[in-house]
Amino acid sequence: MPNWQADTNSMESLPAFFEAERCYRQAQQFYLLEGDDQAALASIDLALRVSPVKAKAMVLKAEILFSLGSYKTALLVIEDAICARPNWAEPYLSKTNILAVLGRYADANKACSQGMALVTEKSRYLMPSFMDQKISILLRLRRFREVASLLRMASEILSDAEYAEVLNTYEKLMAQHRPKTKPGQAHLRIV
Repeated sequence: MPNWQADTNSMESLPAFFEAERCYRQAQQFYLLEGDDQAALASIDLALRVSPVKAKAMVLKAEILFSLGSYKTALLVIEDAICARPNWAEPYLSKTNILAVLGRYADANKACSQGMALVTEKSRYLMPSFMDQKISILLRLRRFREVASLLRMASEILSDAEYAEVLNTYEKLMAQHRPKTKPGQAHLRIV
């Protein structure tokens, strides 16, 4: 039997839980598999009417709103998800992304740090995404020494494959923005 009260502060009935879960899964299908954001939003709204404090449904709603370009509304919804489950790392990943898109890099950096602090062994799969977000934000904030420090830390806590993936992402990004030089001309190095 599922732990149907683990994600809520209210005493909802078991049939209501199953209805909310059905709507949640339907919203996931519309959003992830069919690319129908409007149908996904309608389904997730129904799930939240049945069970209003389901943090995972709030996170999905924020992601749908984000994909629709409703960044400020997505941020409000993700804040609600964090209030519903303050010790869950996943909403902080969405919050970090939303704040970064809004150009609020200092706030995004703070949210990313908060989320990273909440990663547990069970949610360790989130760490490469947090590292990726953190590096991107620190680069935008021009905090290069912190990027170097974070990459050193990443080499210690990520698996070899995860670390290689993070490095590969930034090598490609940096190569795209590296100034073109003529044969025999050296690149200017900033120390």
